[in-house]
Amino acid sequence: MRFAFLVFALSLVSASRAAADGLIELPRGTGYSIDWVAGGTQRHIARPRGDGRKTSLDRWLQVAPGGRSVAVWSAETGLDVLSSTGANLWHRKGDVTAFRFSPTGDRLAFASAKGVEVVALDRPEPRSLARLAGVEWLRWIDAGLLARARGKLLLIDEAGKARTLTKLAPAAVVAASRGRVVTFDRGVLVDVDITAGGTRASTKLPDRERIINAALSPDGTRVLLATAHRVYLIDGTAAPEKVDDVFDAHSLFFSVDGSAYLWAGRSRGGVVSRGKRTALPSDPELSSALFRQDGGADLALTTKDGTSTWNPTNGARVPIGGISSHEGRSYAGDAVGGGGVVLYYTATSHEREMIRKLEYMQEEAQQ
Repeated sequence: MRFAFLVFALSLVSASRAAADGLIELPRGTGYSIDWVAGGTQRHIARPRGDGRKTSLDRWLQVAPGGRSVAVWSAETGLDVLSSTGANLWHRKGDVTAFRFSPTGDRLAFASAKGVEVVALDRPEPRSLARLAGVEWLRWIDAGLLARARGKLLLIDEAGKARTLTKLAPAAVVAASRGRVVTFDRGVLVDVDITAGGTRASTKLPDRERIINAALSPDGTRVLLATAHRVYLIDGTAAPEKVDDVFDAHSLFFSVDGSAYLWAGRSRGGVVSRGKRTALPSDPELSSALFRQDGGADLALTTKDGTSTWNPTNGARVPIGGISSHEGRSYAGDAVGGGGVVLYYTATSHEREMIRKLEYMQEEAQQ
């Protein structure tokens, strides 16, 4: 028991483990909170439960394209959608296995035991789209709604007709944008044929390490991808180019307009905007990096002490919210309007005492 607690406490003072598609790993237990932050105050809006498994950040919170609303979910509180001012727009009780804003941010697709439903945020009465069980991931593309369910990738059209595009290995990474869908297999980027179904090998990758993370640019022409040790960029039909040596890249994203992209791992990262490369602030416990969905120039960065905006041009950094490393652990967050939304863990009094002891031991070891 004492050893298990020590492992948990260490996770609070070290970088959270992350992997494909912005995955984060929340140690088992309660004490987690998603807060709405504005005007210097934080308001609880969801209470996730950690299960020790790697989970997509999008599973817990999403800011809509355009930044006009945010959706958050937890088993205890259900699915909530708020406006950029923090006003409640829509609520759904019960278990939701996946949800996703549309590219224009005016609709939200969500999956539950009933199947896949869609709600228009200006008319908050959901409509059933497809009776489909086991959905664990959703993504909008031009041809409809992609759904990952029970080892298959399916496409659901506006009429609710679902057809299988391809089978997926349990750990396969999928990225999608506009009219393009890609996955990866044994050192090859595979384009998925969304017209006829099936797949075709498209691009041989520089090494055969498993792909743990990938993102497509908004127009679908560029691909960011990461193995456990490196990040690559494929621009159009050009050969893959190494971007950086990064261990366990947890964040790979393109900006809303496609003019910039970023990558981040446990201790380093960078952003390229209009051809200029800038390193992210050096921090051994950087756990999340995101572009603002409202098109703002700032990034949202999360370290052990909370989420803040950071401007790559002038280096200005403004705190959004979260929790101090002496009180718990901040995992991720994003900017919304004049405030933001943050995911963090509040340590118990016993855990805080252990944190202080571990920090003291680390300081002594460094001297």
